[in-house]
Amino acid sequence: MPSAREKAFPFFPALLVLAAAGGLAVLAVRFYRRPWETVLAVIRGGLLLAGIREEACNLDGVAMHYYCAGRRGTPIVLIHGLGSSAETWAALIPLLSREYLVYAPDMPGFGKTPLAPEGATIGTHVLYLQRFLDALAIHV
Repeated sequence: MPSAREKAFPFFPALLVLAAAGGLAVLAVRFYRRPWETVLAVIRGGLLLAGIREEACNLDGVAMHYYCAGRRGTPIVLIHGLGSSAETWAALIPLLSREYLVYAPDMPGFGKTPLAPEGATIGTHVLYLQRFLDALAIHV
């Protein structure tokens, strides 16, 4: 026997199924048009759901984006390769954060960090990595 709630909302289950199908269709179209950006958005969402903090610090006018996790322990800074971003470390950050304080920055010109005025060279990355470490008071 249907309950009063089921009688009041007979189309609710069907509406829920249609909404889920519509959401999957939108995701499929987005993935088709921009596969890499869609994968990165899903990874970012997973990082945030795992409790990893997303922050930015101002380094001489460049807002350097980074993820951080953990609240204690020796700081570890994970640096991505050229042409990549901090999301490269998505699987490793939660594991390391159990014992360490983990930082994963986007170097200038990659990920969510804008290009530095000095360009995107190895020397520029070294300069901004030093500024990033100084801003977070991490001593090497």
